[in-house]
Amino acid sequence: CALPILNHPDIDFSPYPVDDKTIFYGAVYSDPARQIDPIRQIYKAEMVEGKWKNTGLLEGEINNPEFNTGNIVISEDGHRLFFTRSRKNWQGEAISEIFVSFLIDGQWQTPEKLPYPVNSENFTSTQPALGVNLRTGSEILYFVSDRPGGRGGLDLWYAEYDKKTNTFRNPLNLSNKINTIGDECSPFYNISTRTLYFSSKGRKNGIGGYD
Repeated sequence: CALPILNHPDIDFSPYPVDDKTIFYGAVYSDPARQIDPIRQIYKAEMVEGKWKNTGLLEGEINNPEFNTGNIVISEDGHRLFFTRSRKNWQGEAISEIFVSFLIDGQWQTPEKLPYPVNSENFTSTQPALGVNLRTGSEILYFVSDRPGGRGGLDLWYAEYDKKTNTFRNPLNLSNKINTIGDECSPFYNISTRTLYFSSKGRKNGIGGYD
């Protein structure tokens, strides 16, 4: 259902339910008096006396007023938070990159940009989602990218976490069973049902736009 207390005239996006009483979500709160573009940041909402309440910016080091920030997902152990930041490349184009922050003593620490090959210079990596390799138990990072090797536009990719090296392996494209020549985005993996949800512009049975 809609959350009128949290929604407002500007953008609200990518809610992530931390638990039954806590949501992290992205939003833009513009100020008409300021002659600059508003920044997307991560906010926290809590259930208070049966109603959702915006409790302000997410504590810790996740938000940075220099970058648009969003698309949070938290690891199953609750100790790592993956999200997206956007920047301009040397051509002035918007590039998104995936970062991770670690929870230490109840506080989210200074984020670290995931190294190559998850992030690739001058190509977007965004909208992280987490799954698991049922055979090995290894974590799987799903994400959206326009890097070479895809079917066209934005595709869904995945990279398996290597516990021995503490790094993600080379990302693989999710193949033409998922990706199309159009854009795919917004992956979400339900571990309990082994189901991947996503949006697409390129499927023949679509109605129009992102389905």
